Amino acid sequence: TQSRSSAASDVYKRQRICYTVNMNDMKPDFQTIKTTHLTASQAAQIEALAASCREAEPLRITFPFEEADLFYLLWENVSSTGAHGPEQARLLAAAAVCLPDGLNAGDQTPKEAAAGSQTAEVSAFTAPAARRQGCFSALLDMILEDFPDADLLFTVDNCCPAALKALEALEAEHIDDEYMMEIALEPMCPSFSSAAEPPNGLSHTLPADGERYAIEDGGRQVGEFFLSPLNGSVYFYGFYIQPKFRGRGLGKSAFRRALEIARSCGFPSLLLQVSGDNTAAVALYKNAGLRIRETLSCYLY
Repeated sequence: TQSRSSAASDVYKRQRICYTVNMNDMKPDFQTIKTTHLTASQAAQIEALAASCREAEPLRITFPFEEADLFYLLWENVSSTGAHGPEQARLLAAAAVCLPDGLNAGDQTPKEAAAGSQTAEVSAFTAPAARRQGCFSALLDMILEDFPDADLLFTVDNCCPAALKALEALEAEHIDDEYMMEIALEPMCPSFSSAAEPPNGLSHTLPADGERYAIEDGGRQVGEFFLSPLNGSVYFYGFYIQPKFRGRGLGKSAFRRALEIARSCGFPSLLLQVSGDNTAAVALYKNAGLRIRETLSCYLY
């Protein structure tokens, strides 16, 4: 998947100040809004919507509040509930769109800005009780209206069969699986105090914003990896070794070092995410004792 450039992010932060469109004339069966900025009330409603989805299924995907450029919200029709305005009605579905790198929107509308862009990432949640009622289709129509020439990339938790069926019904192309893998870390020898130096000079602390570690061969830097605290565990990412230095066991020794660092910092487990197509990396992690905790499937529409 692709992430936004900082320039695109700045453009959309400016747009978020003023860009909100009520789409009710387009979707008379629902109350719908498209916006670049969520109010506190809207964000709270989305949190509640996502929580209801997690109660129904063991989902781990979260709503991209910070990453998204555009938000599409769909409420039940207020005329049928007596509510005064959509935010007093029940939120049935919400979608977020993240635009690709290299976007130069300026003062354009989302539709104009997306023209020529290759892929837009989409995350969508529908209340379990509101599924099979056209909510997702209504949101998708709104997104396609804004991004008629862009491919839409959906990342779906395999614990949600309804989402998988919806994408299969659209004949979206399954392009990849992403594995979240995990290993429980045995604590280090209790003789090591918080002030003591563990083996190999490893530190007992890890900055809140993570830390970069170099991989060396013969005194030359040939790769790197990163470790960052994440919800009480440590997240391993950014693992890279220059191609000409691969096949020498450097990856295995570097990952073993990462486990030692995480263990020395006192974390109970280490997490990482890897593409299912990266068979060499998956094999390395499995041989090190990691297990697949969840599978996320990527679909292109």
